[in-house]
Amino acid sequence: MPETISVPDTDLGADGRAVLVLCSALRSPDGPRPLDLNAYNRLAAWLQQNDMRPADLWEPEGRVRLDALPDTGAITSGRLLALLEEEASVLEGLEAWGKAGGWVLPRSDTSYPAAVRRRMRHRAPALLYGVGNPALLGQSAIAVAGSREAGEAALAFARRVVERCAGDGVPVVAGGRSGVTKALVDMARDTRASMVGVLPAGLGAAACRDSVQSAIDGGRMVLVSAVAPTAAPRATSASGVRLMYALAAGILVVESRDRQGQTWAAAMDHLQRVGRGAVRAGRLLVRAEAPLSSGNRALIEAGARPFSRRMLRSSRHLLDWLQGPADVDGHRDPSPVEVEQMADAGAELFAQIWPTLRQLLDRPRSAKDVRDMLADVRLGQARDWLMTAVDRGLALRSERPVRYRLPVSSATDETDAAPEDVDA
Repeated sequence: MPETISVPDTDLGADGRAVLVLCSALRSPDGPRPLDLNAYNRLAAWLQQNDMRPADLWEPEGRVRLDALPDTGAITSGRLLALLEEEASVLEGLEAWGKAGGWVLPRSDTSYPAAVRRRMRHRAPALLYGVGNPALLGQSAIAVAGSREAGEAALAFARRVVERCAGDGVPVVAGGRSGVTKALVDMARDTRASMVGVLPAGLGAAACRDSVQSAIDGGRMVLVSAVAPTAAPRATSASGVRLMYALAAGILVVESRDRQGQTWAAAMDHLQRVGRGAVRAGRLLVRAEAPLSSGNRALIEAGARPFSRRMLRSSRHLLDWLQGPADVDGHRDPSPVEVEQMADAGAELFAQIWPTLRQLLDRPRSAKDVRDMLADVRLGQARDWLMTAVDRGLALRSERPVRYRLPVSSATDETDAAPEDVDA
C-alpha cells in the first residue's frame, strides 16, 4: 500500500467540469435543480448521436446546437443553460470539498473505476464523490453484505472473512447502514484490512468520524458515494447496493431475508443479470452454515455458490473462490440439502460437547483458552462451537477482548439445559 494517497486532480478538464456543473449538488440551494442520472443519460445519448461531448456545451456553437434538443420536460435547453451558468457556484463547492480532503470523479474521467463503468453501464453514477485512497477502487475486492437483522453467527463469519482479507491483501467492500456494515468498519480497523465503504449519503459527516480517520489517513480506506457530501442521510437504495457490488470482484452474502430487503433484491438482481450475460463480475457466494436461513437457502437455490468456514480455512487465495472454477482442488459445492445435512450433523456433535463447554464457561474464556482445555481440537472448531452456543442463547460473547461466558442465569443454575431445547 503506498504511504501517500493520490487524490484525483480538482482540474477535471472540460468534459468533467461540464458533467459536474450539470449533475452536482455542490452548489447554491437557490439555483436550478441538477440533472438526475436518468436525465443525464438522455443528454449523454443525445450528445453522442450528434457527435458531441459534454465539453462542447462550453462553446458558443455547442450552446446553439442545444436548440435542436428534443423537449422532454427534464432536459430542456433552457434548463441546461441555466445549470451551466452555475459554474462558479459549483466550483466553489468543489474547492470546499477538496479542502476537506474530498474529491469527485465524473463518469467521463479516465480515473473513474473501469469496473463500475463496465458492470453498471447506464446505471453507473454520473459522479462519484469520495474521500480517502482512490487507488483501492481499482483493486480486486470482495463485497460483504448482510441484512439489518444479521445475528451473531453472521457477524462472526464476517469477522473471519475480514481477517482472511487482511491476510490475503483483498480489500473489503461494504455499503449501507446495516448492522453488518457498521461491524465491518470495526473489523477492518482491528485487523488492518483495507476497506471500500459505499454510502447512500452523509459522506462528509462519515469522513469526520474518529472510527475511520486513522484508516483514511493511513491509505487503508476510501469512502465513496453517488450523492453529494452535503446531502442528508437517507435509506440505502438499490442503486447504492449495485454500486457496492460493481466495485467488487465477487460478493459474499452472510445473511439475507427471503424476498425482503436490499440485500436480497441486489443479490437476485446480480444473479439474473449475470445469467443474462449482462454483468462480467465474480460469483455470488452465500454463507452456508447452521442455521441456514430461508433467505440464504433461496439464494443458493437461485444459483449462488455456498461458502463455509471450511473453505476459509483452505490454503487457496480468497480471490480464487471468487473468480476460479468451482471444482478446483476436487471441491464440489454442496446443495442446500447437503448443507442442512451437515448442519444437522454439526448440531448432533454440539449436543455432545455442550456439557463440557458449559463447565469451561463458568468464567470468561477466549476461543484459544477453550481449545487449550480440550484435547485434539482445532482453534477453528472451538470457535465454531462457541459461536453455536451464542447463536442458541446458551452463551454470551463480549468484544475487545473477545471472550465467551455463560449468561448470569445459566451460570447460577445447577441444572444443565439440553441444548436442543433452546430455540435456534
